Amino acid sequence: MSRFNLYYDESEHSRQLTLRTITANNYSDNFIVIVLAWDEENEKTLASRYSEFEEKYSKRKSKGEIKSTSLKQKQFKYGLASLPDQNLPFLEDYLHLFNQNIQVYLSVSSKFEYLINQVLREYKSSESFSREGAVYIITKALNQYMPREVIESLYPKTSFQKKGDPAIDTLLNFFSERIKADYKNPGLKQKEIQAYSQIHAVLSLVKQTNQVNHLDWDYDIALKGLLAYLKHHSIDDYSLTIDREEKTGESAEHLGLQSVELADSEHCFGIRMADMLAGIVDRLLKALHAALRYDSLDDGIHEKHLTNNWFHMNDHRLNLYKTLNNIIMEPQSDDSKRNSGIYADDLILITSLLKMMEGVPSADELLKISNPGEKFDELARKELKNHLYKHMWG
Repeated sequence: MSRFNLYYDESEHSRQLTLRTITANNYSDNFIVIVLAWDEENEKTLASRYSEFEEKYSKRKSKGEIKSTSLKQKQFKYGLASLPDQNLPFLEDYLHLFNQNIQVYLSVSSKFEYLINQVLREYKSSESFSREGAVYIITKALNQYMPREVIESLYPKTSFQKKGDPAIDTLLNFFSERIKADYKNPGLKQKEIQAYSQIHAVLSLVKQTNQVNHLDWDYDIALKGLLAYLKHHSIDDYSLTIDREEKTGESAEHLGLQSVELADSEHCFGIRMADMLAGIVDRLLKALHAALRYDSLDDGIHEKHLTNNWFHMNDHRLNLYKTLNNIIMEPQSDDSKRNSGIYADDLILITSLLKMMEGVPSADELLKISNPGEKFDELARKELKNHLYKHMWG
């Protein structure tokens, strides 16, 4: 049987989830992991191809490497539709390095979910409401509204500390205010009113929550998904190379992953190749999240859709989406290659966007869709419903 070489890299790496980290202006809730895998017999050929790619774009190198940071976040405001023309050949050449010999594993984990799991670790599911449902609703609310007082209350010794349970108090106050605001537009916010009313009732019966006391990020989340991926694909003989992160390496070895090695990306093309894909996914996720999150509680009563700017593009850009879809989504039936927790909204946004672009034959046909943002929402809601069903009732 063949031996596989695996290369691991991540984006939006927060080693500790301190209050300062969570409330920073550049905070991103997603911890993104890319693992590339191929038969070691293909190593030399792939290394040669990647070397040619880097040589062609050597002007983009920084400290001897081409990093994903050469693609700026502001260029992805409307996804690939807003990417400057001069970046298109670079992105196209990179994506075309992928072929049937390269396998891709993607994990997107929510940092807020990790924190809320700690806060609700003593909460037990009941016949009327599951623990997973509570974790999901609170995590989603934090991502949508970023309520500072709630976030601060999750940590001990804050200025919001009062008698009783500060996290329960602030969560109840937040959901009460949110329900009151939603009733200004009950037709649109009916489902959110129902979900928030349910979580408010549940939290009212919870005598006490825990506060966040595990600040170190849990690398096991993504690595357990990788183990499931390897098992699904019957990959038993392999080596795993990680980009110089000792805690990741320790977690990998603790979980039983084989032949774990830390390496400098400067000397490992596989890590550099994984870094670029992680960066592209990260920028698209951030752009989607920014386009659809609420700017304030009052903003939350209005409908949010991707604007038409996301869908106004030529065939060249549409084909780049299709190529990215082939890399991340194919085969679509292989759920093991895409990993997340209960909260997977951002991952579902990018996979739904790729599915939508894949299903359109040309840019002209894309322009004919009267409300593309609404069509995208319908697809994302369907995918989210399927995800939640599997995690809570499947």
